[in-house]
This record gives sequence, C-alpha cells and structure tokens, in this order.
Amino acid sequence: MKRIFISLYCLVALSGFVEAQNSSFSENRLSDSGQKAFRVLLTANRFEDTYIGYGGELSKYVAAYRVLLAEQMRTEAFRELLQRASTAGQLYALAGLYDADNVYFQSVAAKYKDSASEVDTMSGCIIAKRTVGEIVFLDQPYTVRLETPLQPFHEWKRKAKIPPDRGFMIDILGGGYSLMFRGHDL
Repeated sequence: MKRIFISLYCLVALSGFVEAQNSSFSENRLSDSGQKAFRVLLTANRFEDTYIGYGGELSKYVAAYRVLLAEQMRTEAFRELLQRASTAGQLYALAGLYDADNVYFQSVAAKYKDSASEVDTMSGCIIAKRTVGEIVFLDQPYTVRLETPLQPFHEWKRKAKIPPDRGFMIDILGGGYSLMFRGHDL
C-alpha cells in the first residue's frame, strides 16, 4: 500500500512538472522573426521613441516590439522579457503587456511606477537619461490615460478636453507608449 501511495504521489508530481514545462516560455515557440525580435528587446540598451535620429528612422527596438506584438505567443514573450531583459527591454515588455495582457500589466506596473533607476532614452535626436518611474507614470496634466487598450486616441483627446493650444504627454501606464509603438499617430 505504501508503494502504491508513493508511486501515485510521484506520478502526480511528475505530471505537474511536465505541465509546468509545457506552459513555460521558449523562444523556439516564436517565428524566426519573433525570435530575432525577442533577442533585440532582451538586450535593448536604450528606451527609444518610435522614430529617432535626424532622419526620423523607425527605432530598431520599436520595430522588434511590433514583430513581437504580432506573435501568437506575445503575452508569454513579453512576460519573459519582463523577467530577463535589460531595463530598457523591460520597459518595452511592460508597454507590450499593456496591450497583450492588460490585467497582468496592471498587477506588475506598480513595481516600476516609483523606480528611481535610470535608463538611457532617445526621443527624436535627443539622447538622455530618465528614471524608469517617469517613463512608466507621468504625474502631469494632459498625460494620455486611455480607458482601455482599444480606446482610440481621438476619443481620449476629445474626452480629456485638451485646449487646442496645449500638447499632451505619454507614459506606459496610461497607454500612450503602447499606442505610439503600435503605429498610431498621436
């Protein structure tokens, strides 16, 4: 009887281990372009706006982000990046999770919201350092605050009642970076 119990226990434990292995992320489950994009974001050394440099070229990181966002395993890939990537890569992962798994995003974003860690950034042709916290959450008037990842920008702007002579700001928590990285003009 003791042997049967031990055998049964081992079988249940082993099946749980196999299930955990099957549900874990593997780069190999991404397309070839998805694997390349994953590796680009894994080692990103800077958090960049969509278009950078004097010529306004598409950021290689945003290009990789878009490829990964189109992958079937996007949620798992962004979650893995959040665990393993450089600081800049984690910020892209967080922006991706805003769209891919907003419930999970909401549960992890607070960890980054008050971070004083610095990351290199590039906006247009300006290279600077910013804190992770201010990229994730800008406590400024007229910062984009989408109600859902699917809310169109023009609808948010109308509801926010931004005066015609005022601009707006973006951060990750409000969905501005996700919107911009997806290719929507703001």
